[in-house]
Amino acid sequence: ITQREYLNKTFQYLNIPIDPNLNTSFNGINEFLNEINDLKSVWSSISVLSDTLNNINEMKWAEVKPIDLKKLLDDLLQKSRNMPTKVRQYITFIQIQNSIKKLIQSIPIITSLKNESLSERHWNELFSQIKLSKDKISSINDLKFGSVISLDLSENSNFLKKIIQNAQGEKN
Repeated sequence: ITQREYLNKTFQYLNIPIDPNLNTSFNGINEFLNEINDLKSVWSSISVLSDTLNNINEMKWAEVKPIDLKKLLDDLLQKSRNMPTKVRQYITFIQIQNSIKKLIQSIPIITSLKNESLSERHWNELFSQIKLSKDKISSINDLKFGSVISLDLSENSNFLKKIIQNAQGEKN
């Protein structure tokens, strides 16, 4: 099979119109392949951020240490800021970066929620009031960080603070 026949078959397979000028067509394929490689690079970069956030969300709440979490999130935010412009222009990247920033802003509330005064009863109250869920928490040890984040900490900070204050008052 000649190079031209091979190229024609490739064009047909990819549904690219065949240009009688082989050089122009070859340049078109190179541009197409370069664009695909760029997209692979972009999505692999974004997936690093996304995978890290997913791993954080899967952490058990009992194992979350706010100081370590803050450092991890700060490092992740810095890593995102160091990514090339071609990565930072995608809406998915912007959404992930905003999620990181929102988590960093929630660190004070997260720290408050780590208060030992909060019992399972308080956690059930938090989830039932905020998520309007009838599901009870079987054990704080089974609670995942992502579940805590789903409480929309910044939006519900006043209610969360009230529950924390009540729990501290009960303990004293």
